[in-house]
Amino acid sequence: MILKRTKQTVIVLALILFTAGAQPPVQQWHQKQGNNLGAVMSIAVGAHGRLFASVYHRGIYRSLDTGTTWHQVAPYTDGIWSIAIRSNGEIIASLWSRGIFRSTDHGGTWLPFAAPKRHADVRAVNSAGAIFIESAGRMYRSTPAETSWTELPIHGGALGVYGSSMVAVKGTVCYRSIDDGNEWNSVSPLPAPAYAVAAGPSGAVFAGMYVDPFHPLPAITSFDSASAAWTGSGPSTTINAIVRRNDGVLLAASHDSGFYFSTTNGATWLQNNIGLTTPKIYSLALLNDTLIVAGTANGIFFSSHRLSALNVSSTQPPAGFRLEQNFPNPFNPTTVIRFSLSVSGRVEVSVRDLLGRTHAVLVDAWRDAGEHEIQFDGASLSSGYYLYTLRSGSVSVTRSMLLLR
Repeated sequence: MILKRTKQTVIVLALILFTAGAQPPVQQWHQKQGNNLGAVMSIAVGAHGRLFASVYHRGIYRSLDTGTTWHQVAPYTDGIWSIAIRSNGEIIASLWSRGIFRSTDHGGTWLPFAAPKRHADVRAVNSAGAIFIESAGRMYRSTPAETSWTELPIHGGALGVYGSSMVAVKGTVCYRSIDDGNEWNSVSPLPAPAYAVAAGPSGAVFAGMYVDPFHPLPAITSFDSASAAWTGSGPSTTINAIVRRNDGVLLAASHDSGFYFSTTNGATWLQNNIGLTTPKIYSLALLNDTLIVAGTANGIFFSSHRLSALNVSSTQPPAGFRLEQNFPNPFNPTTVIRFSLSVSGRVEVSVRDLLGRTHAVLVDAWRDAGEHEIQFDGASLSSGYYLYTLRSGSVSVTRSMLLLR
């Protein structure tokens, strides 16, 4: 889905809006030592956690240990833009001036794939294992015998796959297929040129667009089949890649403002750049549909859930010992916290940030059994996630709340 694209860490707490049961796909990003490979234009995930990365003007790199170590497996440096992996394990890569190549031994050796197509990019692999490439503005699909390419009646560009459904965009033109890319039908034009596209169930389409800084608009748009209209959402920043997880969470990589995600089927988008050293993300991939791998201008970054878990009790509370979700949430700058005690006792209610630093102790006193209510004022705090904990003896419950200023 990747098209050609013409400080030190600043930790900014993500502004994450909770909906019922929604959890953020990443709490922070981290880069393992040795993953600063340069500009990573495309990432592909193979069997057993093998990772392959196309690095601009440095070739193809492979990791057999989920990104702990990397080794160059294709020394070609003449513009490797994209890479894909078929269900049989073959790796397909486009070398801009040489054509399309494949490897059947996990990147050890590379041979031309079918008739060479120069100035081509790999766009996708469909559910049947056919390869789709863009060359000279046209889209091609490998034939079943893999001896030649068939030109499709659509313009080349970004391509998304969901089962047997496929979506292709080029500029503002969009096509859809429901039979693995054999037949294509055009849909309503996009409001702006698209660089990325993702397909979903029931014909869902999500496109990431180029944003003209002089004419900003929401950069992510979704297509409604019933109304045949596009609905804009998301940030006003050019989007390079969109990925849809199996649970429906949408992930987006922007060209100049980092990572975004949506737990509301694209209705709202939120940003999380904690740990990233660059706002420029070219590509995204999923490992086991959970771990997010981002190809950035500074190499490979991985999603991490190493911070304290949110909305999780540290011990099993007895019946009647409850900590309610604060209201309102998000809040600015005050919110109400309610809790219930099954028996009287000494109680502590404290507020800390995601790094474990305590910012307030709201209660540290004896309280009678029953329901209680306190107010928290976050006027002195910056926007972001905070954890609040109710503790009595060896029993505690922790929840999260979001301050939006």
